[in-house]
Amino acid sequence: SPTAEERALLEKGRALFPITCGGCHQPNGQGLAGLAPPLDGSRWVQGDVRILARIVLCGKVQEVYPMPTLRGSFDDDTIAAVLTYVRRAWGNSSGSVSRDTVAAARAATANRNPMSYTDFELIELAEGLGSH
Repeated sequence: SPTAEERALLEKGRALFPITCGGCHQPNGQGLAGLAPPLDGSRWVQGDVRILARIVLCGKVQEVYPMPTLRGSFDDDTIAAVLTYVRRAWGNSSGSVSRDTVAAARAATANRNPMSYTDFELIELAEGLGSH
């Protein structure tokens, strides 16, 4: 069962998601065709938290509109809260994301150029990190 800290992160994320991510991914996590993919059932949302943090911090190349880099927009606590919520909302039932995980991903990607990840890079990264 979640700790008090995890519950607090979840509630903070629940409040922040609609105003930080809901515009594109929709409040119900279903996304918008051609704009933003669904987060409900997403392999990246439910996968390795180290990769998920990198997607939010660095952005991701998509078919039409790229996922923007959010490293300058949100601090590690905010990102951890929103990702904890996303990993528990709708049909998702994955674990929390800690502030330390986000901070480590921020440090590890500080010098990325170009910043945004491609699906191919994320798959390679997942293989390199091993399951976690």
